[in-house]
Amino acid sequence: MNKREKVRKISVRAKILGPAIGLMVLVCLILGMNSYARINNAMIALGVSQAETAARVAANVIDADHLTEAIEAGEGSEAYESM
Repeated sequence: MNKREKVRKISVRAKILGPAIGLMVLVCLILGMNSYARINNAMIALGVSQAETAARVAANVIDADHLTEAIEAGEGSEAYESM
């Protein structure tokens, strides 16, 4: 007696779509991770740039001669308020 086991048949469409979908998901993951890394680095660089600009503006506005007076007099003093 020749018993045949049932063979699970997968359609051609499924044989093509399965790996294609897997490949697309992989490409999307790689692109997403790459984009996240680039945006993260760009945001850090932007924050550093803004901090440097703020420090530069503050340094240009503050007069060095009046700075020591303002530090000695304290926060509520006239020298502090004039800066």
